[in-house]
Amino acid sequence: MRRSTIIAAIALAGGCTPTQGGVGSGDTGASGSGSGTDTGTSAGQTSLPPATTGDDTSATDDTADGTATEASATTTGDATSESSSGEPGCGRDDTDVRWAEDGTVDPPMELFDSDILGMPIAFSPSAGQGTLTLEIETQCDGPVYLWGLVWDSLPGREPNNPDSYWVTVDDGEEIAWEYGCHTDASAADSWTWVQVAVSNDVCDRSAFDLVLPAGPHTIVIRNREDGAGTNVAAIAGVVLSHDPATDPSVFLDPP
Repeated sequence: MRRSTIIAAIALAGGCTPTQGGVGSGDTGASGSGSGTDTGTSAGQTSLPPATTGDDTSATDDTADGTATEASATTTGDATSESSSGEPGCGRDDTDVRWAEDGTVDPPMELFDSDILGMPIAFSPSAGQGTLTLEIETQCDGPVYLWGLVWDSLPGREPNNPDSYWVTVDDGEEIAWEYGCHTDASAADSWTWVQVAVSNDVCDRSAFDLVLPAGPHTIVIRNREDGAGTNVAAIAGVVLSHDPATDPSVFLDPP
C-alpha cells in the first residue's frame, strides 16, 4: 500500500496525520494478553486509533480528604522511602512526564498527530518490531514507578487484541507489560493511564521493581503484537515518579 493511501486511511479514522514514518525489521516478540503469537511480520497498514477515553481500573483513587491512594496491589514502597545514600526519597518532587514526541522512534514504530489528544502518539503494526525510546532524569536515588497513557480498542481481560508492550529501563530485563488486562472493559476504544507492571498470559501482574540512582535513564518501549486499522497498541506518554500514589492524569486527563 502506498504511503498516500495510508495517510488517507488515517485521516478517515481519526483526522490525524503522520509526523514521520518508515518501514524496518526487528526480532520476534511473544504472545500478547489475549492475542495470537507475535510473528515479527506486519499484519498490514494501520490507521490511527480514535481518542475517546476510559478509566484504568488499577489507577489511583482519591480519598475523602483529597489525597491520592493506590488502588493496585502491585506497587511497593512509598513516597518517603530512603535512597541508597540514606537521604529521604524525592516523592512528588521528582515526578516527570515524557510524551511520545519527546522520544525517538525506530521503524516500523511511527509518530502520528492526534488532533483529539492534541499531541503525537506512537504505534507500530508489526509484532516485535518498532521501538519508542524516551530519556528521563531523576533527581534522587530510590524506587520509581511508571505509568503509560495507552490505547486499547477492546479493553478488559478477555478480548483478543493488541494491548501490550515490551518495556526496558536502562540495561535491565525486558518485561512484558500487558496493559489491556487492566483497562476498563466497559469503555471500548479508549485512552487510559495504566501502571507499568510485570504481566503474564493469565493477566496476573506483579510490581515492576525499579530502584534507580539519581541521574539520566533510558526507557525503551517495544511493540509486542500485530495490529491493523484502529486495533493496534498505541502510546502517548510515560510518567515516572518516586511516589506510588501519583495520579498521572494531572499531566493529561484524556477527553
